[in-house]
Amino acid sequence: MKKYPNDLIGDIMKAFGKYADRPAFVIEDTACTYGELATCVQKISSLFKDREDKIIGIVAENRLETYASILSALICGKTYVILHPSYPKHRNDRIADSAGIRLVLHTENIHVLNLDTRNLELICTSEIEQAENSATFHAAEDILHTAEEENAYIIFTSGSTGEPKGVPISRRNLNAFYTAYHRLGWQLDENDRMLQMFELTFDVSIVSFLYPLTLGACIYTVSPEGVKYINVIETLEKYDLTFAAVAPSLLQLLRPYFPEIHLPALRYLVVTAEASDAELLDAFRKCVPNASFINLYGPTEGTIYCTAYRIPVTSCKHHNGMTAIGRPFEGIDALIMDNDGRPLPTGETGELWISGNQVMGGYWNAPEKNGKNPRRISFIVLALFRLCLFPLQKTSLHFSELSSTPASHLVPSGSLGMLLSSFSEVQRIRCSSP
Repeated sequence: MKKYPNDLIGDIMKAFGKYADRPAFVIEDTACTYGELATCVQKISSLFKDREDKIIGIVAENRLETYASILSALICGKTYVILHPSYPKHRNDRIADSAGIRLVLHTENIHVLNLDTRNLELICTSEIEQAENSATFHAAEDILHTAEEENAYIIFTSGSTGEPKGVPISRRNLNAFYTAYHRLGWQLDENDRMLQMFELTFDVSIVSFLYPLTLGACIYTVSPEGVKYINVIETLEKYDLTFAAVAPSLLQLLRPYFPEIHLPALRYLVVTAEASDAELLDAFRKCVPNASFINLYGPTEGTIYCTAYRIPVTSCKHHNGMTAIGRPFEGIDALIMDNDGRPLPTGETGELWISGNQVMGGYWNAPEKNGKNPRRISFIVLALFRLCLFPLQKTSLHFSELSSTPASHLVPSGSLGMLLSSFSEVQRIRCSSP
């Protein structure tokens, strides 16, 4: 029995016991301790004891049982797929059919599922009876026996076609991300209060609640009811949160209220998911005088984030006002390449390629998107919307946006240059000296 050297799920399970009496979640102003979360996870895990279902559908809801369902699936060696009740029925149906989902978990609060349920088994996790104490975490060892190649989750993105495209992230990918993310040097512990504002169908939500659980910190979710950006700022203020990851567009909506916002408890502000306007961030600093600003970027195919830029108070690196996306995570290789698969020098235009253990193994059930040799995939060629800084030949370079057509493609090693000619929507970027 081999345990992963950096085991995200294993560390969360340790936190259940170590921080049993501390708050794990505050959802709709209701607090839940790590011990209560563990009990809920145990209860839901009992569903999987004698089931062969490998892929579990989970309805996105702002409920403790929803987060416990995700944890139960991961602990029991399952793969989870999020289904959103506000998505059109045809999209949820295509996702469920593509993923091969037969079991869907939801809570008693769900009103509209927007899903063809004729071939599905639906289980309300709010109605599951508590398992006997003697069976506590019967699946605790399952995570140790689950191969790293097994998928942790599948996220379906629309891509350029509008059709759901499955991105499977393996346990190896997730643990590689966990290792690299942890090594960014966060000064966080069980006393921190951390925001989770993203939809569960968006991969930034995953780090927003899984990583705090490894620390014993408390996660504060944002109600989907009402005006979201108002809910976010009210949560930050009411609970004196110390860590927040937000989209820059949320700050733009809050800009008229900057003179009234004062968040001295916030120690980290992560901006992500969109291009970050340097001037907007500079204006927001007065609202959060004690916060460090970090810009995090990454494609879904590269497991959440793969570059980071700690934004200084002065002399922020930017291009046309857009903040740098930073240097690669540890374990990530990044190159600016020409159409023949050769690295480009300063001042040239090309594509951004990334590789490493965070990069997925191939799109779900879509060999036509994975190149000619999907078993040897090593690079993603992807769209980039912001300036970035990467070390190349011991020099930091700027890479600035020249095109706005998003795309990401997997390129099998051994044929990197040949395949570029077939890509119709690869974004071009320029590299230049800082």
